[in-house]
Formats: sequence, structure tokens, C-alpha cells
Amino acid sequence: MIFLVLSRNGYNALLALIGHVSSLMWVNQDVLSKAELDALRQSGVAVTNFTDLIDPASAQAVEDAQDIVREHHPDDIIWVEYGPIISRSRSPGA
Repeated sequence: MIFLVLSRNGYNALLALIGHVSSLMWVNQDVLSKAELDALRQSGVAVTNFTDLIDPASAQAVEDAQDIVREHHPDDIIWVEYGPIISRSRSPGA
């Protein structure tokens, strides 16, 4: 299973929930420090950090990030952090 982590709170909740970091994880820009990323990689975690910021409150941005992860891992299950407020762009009159 791959974890798509969008915020520090989500990262902390993941650790509290499963007690450790998954061996495959994609994280939003600035969720983890360079030292934290390096330490995870040295411990065997395959962690990828996005270079562009993903807005966790935007459903479209989260879906786009999920699509990027899916491109690299098409056969894996992806756990996606969603916040309490997800905005969707709606066309006028929708």
C-alpha cells in the first residue's frame, strides 16, 4: 500500500494509526524536512516528495496528485489523506 500524505497532521496521524512509516510513501512539499526525508530513505522507506505544493483543500489538486502516484504505481492501493474541507470547482449554474 502506498500512502499519499498531504500535511504534517496527516503524517502524524498515520504514525499514530499504524505505529511506523510505510515502505512506500509520497509526501506533499514541506511536510517533512530534508533530514527527515534522508532518515526515512536510510531506513529503507521509498519516500517521494512532491516538488510542487498540493493544496489539501482542493479535491482537484488531491486527485491530480493521486493520478501522479498511480502513474508510477498502477497496480498498488493508494491511501490518500483527505482533510475535512475539500473544495471542487463548479461550472456556473452547476
